[in-house]
Amino acid sequence: MLKAFVFRPLSAFRSVPTTNTIFGAICWGIRWLESEEKLSKTLNRFKEGDPPFIISAPLPWKNGLWIFPRPIHFIPIIPKNAEEYKQYKKFKGLKWVSWEVFKKVLESEPTEMFEGLRQEIKQEVIPHAFINRLTMTTTGGELYNEPTYWLPSFGVLVRFFDESFEPLVKACLEFSQLGGNKTTGMGRYRLEETEPPEGIEKFISNKTSRAFLISECFYDKDFELKESYYDLKVQRSAVENGLTRRVWKNTVCYLTPGSQVKVKNQKDWYGSLKEVLKEGILSVYQYGLGFPLFARW
Repeated sequence: MLKAFVFRPLSAFRSVPTTNTIFGAICWGIRWLESEEKLSKTLNRFKEGDPPFIISAPLPWKNGLWIFPRPIHFIPIIPKNAEEYKQYKKFKGLKWVSWEVFKKVLESEPTEMFEGLRQEIKQEVIPHAFINRLTMTTTGGELYNEPTYWLPSFGVLVRFFDESFEPLVKACLEFSQLGGNKTTGMGRYRLEETEPPEGIEKFISNKTSRAFLISECFYDKDFELKESYYDLKVQRSAVENGLTRRVWKNTVCYLTPGSQVKVKNQKDWYGSLKEVLKEGILSVYQYGLGFPLFARW
């Protein structure tokens, strides 16, 4: 079962959401709407290689049109003049393409440059004053600036292997907020269900040896990296745990959305759920399951 959800922001966000942000919101939702036992059982299914669902990265969405990460592929182009060089440089800097362009890449190997799109994100800087926790005043405190982001609507695709999780995941996303500074009103949105991109199902069900990932993904032993094209993202983030002190996760390395991988075995998903922090009874996990769309070539 494939479902699509659209997030319509109602406030600024502390950071731009990622696949792990969405997964974290679902986990907190399970914890508060169901129970800690239900969350533990759900995480165990991911750790044991039996995920009930996988999710895409947040994808820009506007008036029913889906926007996908630029598919990474080597296209041998030698610019003949300055104008062609400018066009090629612009092409190399693309981050987003329409679903129609992405679908064409899945249907046939690209041999020339393709059109790209931009995602409009407005960034603001909000000044804050440091608080003296002994006097609970700002006396003697200094100002610091905090970046925030105003996002256009975006969507995620969720593929369910266990359909009983569909109403729970939807309820969790309706219940949760995304990212940091939730207590100050950030990360709020209105959730709507919508239609997945037209024709996407055939690239999920008809598996081949070459896949494009539409979510952040940890390395998988089934990847033939020497015959793949990908970008890497190194990340170290803080734990959203409500503790009085800041706790940092271990550093992780992702293949980014849009990465193209040659695979040894055709599977419904790649990557894993990793434990990135163990402190006493506290275990923290990072989501890194790749959502593959298989090329037809």
